[in-house]
Amino acid sequence: MKIALFNTLYTPYIMGGAEKSTQLLAEQLVKKGFDVVVVSTGKKDEENIINGVKVYYVHIPNIFWRYDANSQNSLKRSIWRAIDYYNVFTFNKIEKILQKEKPDICHTNNIGGFSVSLWSIIKKLNFPLVHTIRDYYSICATSKMLKNGQSCEKQCLECKIYTYNKKVVSQKVDAVTGVSKFILDKHLEHGYFKNAKIKTYIYNPILKIDLEFEKQNNKNVIFGYFGLISSIKGVELLLENFQKIDNPNIRLILAGKEHYNGYIEKLKQKYNDERVEFIGFVKPEDFFKKIDVLIHPTLWFEPFARSIIEAFSYKVPVIASYKGGNIEAIDENKTGFLFKNQDELIDKMNFFIDNPSEIVKMQDECIKKAKSLLVENIVEEYIGVYKELL
Repeated sequence: MKIALFNTLYTPYIMGGAEKSTQLLAEQLVKKGFDVVVVSTGKKDEENIINGVKVYYVHIPNIFWRYDANSQNSLKRSIWRAIDYYNVFTFNKIEKILQKEKPDICHTNNIGGFSVSLWSIIKKLNFPLVHTIRDYYSICATSKMLKNGQSCEKQCLECKIYTYNKKVVSQKVDAVTGVSKFILDKHLEHGYFKNAKIKTYIYNPILKIDLEFEKQNNKNVIFGYFGLISSIKGVELLLENFQKIDNPNIRLILAGKEHYNGYIEKLKQKYNDERVEFIGFVKPEDFFKKIDVLIHPTLWFEPFARSIIEAFSYKVPVIASYKGGNIEAIDENKTGFLFKNQDELIDKMNFFIDNPSEIVKMQDECIKKAKSLLVENIVEEYIGVYKELL
């Protein structure tokens, strides 16, 4: 069976979890004996072989490449979205690749940059189409369902108008999966993917579990944050409430790239606390050995956070906001806790400070959860969808 995987970006151009998850899926399918090609947007047209996977990087004309989005101003972003409403430049280039490769299944993931015209060309050529929902691109102009720091419970009028064509074209999809039940249900509730024969959810995968991984033996509890240093990720919420805990011995380590230049320095000045350390981008194995508990305080309906499941694979329990896929990722009192407000966040941190032995007790459950999400298990679920569709 030949699978054509589509995603907005692909390694080495990584902006978030979707790129990592798509790469894990592609490489594991190859290991399983499938013929796999990946099609991604690129700054120019080129082909490459990466870890046995044939990759097409395709330049789809727009005002900027999606990989460069964070450095663009609001006007340019608006123009980009207008062109991406239905980018006709996608047609010819994708059609040539599909006619050359002739896949048995086309599996789309994030499609910003291609636009929903990608679905149209795939179905025009009569290829079976699976789509995995990894963000809110189809129902929100900004893909986040977040406005003024608050999660949007439903579509606003602006988004209903802007995404109307996406809803229409989504009816062409033959099978739809969400990376969480939450994000799948959110789209179905808004009338998307009505004609899909298969509607299910398949969680994001992790690559491996190092059972010989040795954690640093901390005398006092060290909390950690791992991911983009950004306000919508709840970083300021975390810093503000960490300062309220009157304990000079605890620490907070934040790892990740800043959302824009100068943001970390701004945070250091606003939340001046010698117990807090920003260490920049580091490898997961180097970060998780330093900390005892991960805090994931995201403000938006994050679909299914990779940092949470990676923490489990390193025996680290998690405190996460009661948002989106976090609710499915965390098994309360087993792999961590969820919080609905600032007081609950402080209570959960204090619980681990006062009961450090509970951290050790949760480690086995964290590993158990991580094992269920190993890529060799997750890929079998996708293979099941492919076979059912054919």
